[in-house]
Amino acid sequence: MPLLQRWKAAQFPDTEQGIARSPIANYSERDLVRFALEAGYADIHLELHIDVQPTAIKSWEVFVDHSPHPWAPPLRAILAERFTADERALFERVVRPTVESGGGLATDRMAYLTATKSAA
Repeated sequence: MPLLQRWKAAQFPDTEQGIARSPIANYSERDLVRFALEAGYADIHLELHIDVQPTAIKSWEVFVDHSPHPWAPPLRAILAERFTADERALFERVVRPTVESGGGLATDRMAYLTATKSAA
């Protein structure tokens, strides 16, 4: 578990201060509605979709070169820079079978906001 936490902490903020500074993590769906209200929009509708499904990635090479967002380093770089050789071997021994068997899950989150703004 500590190795998984170290991996994810390298791709996403993992402290309250880090979240507050991150433009990809420092807001919620409630903030999106507030932003629209503050910008003068009305008749606001927000749909939040969270989909959890089997991942399409079943290749270890693709998996370690994948990045969840443009500012996140891929797993391969994290393993090389932040893990010892023994930790890399353990991580691959535990995670690779799940990846290659298609047993991993992917979570996608998407917010759709529609609103109207009267002409000024």
